[in-house]
Amino acid sequence: MALTGECQRRRVNMSSSTEDRIVFASGVFDLFHLGHLQFLEQARALGDRLIVGVQTDEWVKEYKGEAPIYPLWHRLRLVAALSCVDVAFPIQGPEDEIGIVMCGATIRAVGSDHGYLPMHQPLRKKLEAVGVKYVEIPRTPNISTTEIKEKCYEEICCDNADVLRDCFGRMSS
Repeated sequence: MALTGECQRRRVNMSSSTEDRIVFASGVFDLFHLGHLQFLEQARALGDRLIVGVQTDEWVKEYKGEAPIYPLWHRLRLVAALSCVDVAFPIQGPEDEIGIVMCGATIRAVGSDHGYLPMHQPLRKKLEAVGVKYVEIPRTPNISTTEIKEKCYEEICCDNADVLRDCFGRMSS
């Protein structure tokens, strides 16, 4: 997939020396919140450069059963604008992450709630075999996009939470 203009500009400016430690992290980053920010800041602290893959709308819908609230270009633009992020680009699931080796990443930062999911294991083994180190970053307690959505459903609709969920699902499709 092509990088957005802002991401391309950052990529051009990302010349790195052979000593730079490049970190790769990925996520959906829907309803961007403090947990997302802390994850990316902690990932950046692991190295000299941070490259972030933002999952596509299609992949999220297939994986989670519903599309994100914000479309890819919104989420990508937010992540790319962060000072801790050097490059952000769209990815279509874990297998697209093989590109992290091609961009020189030697560290893969993952959330502690995702690092050992079965779907990540084949890729993890491939990347570790070529020297990429996996580092788990703890979740920020008491905050998640799912919890934010659930709270909205409950606060706004109370007894009609299912109706609101259906509405959000149609809006983001």
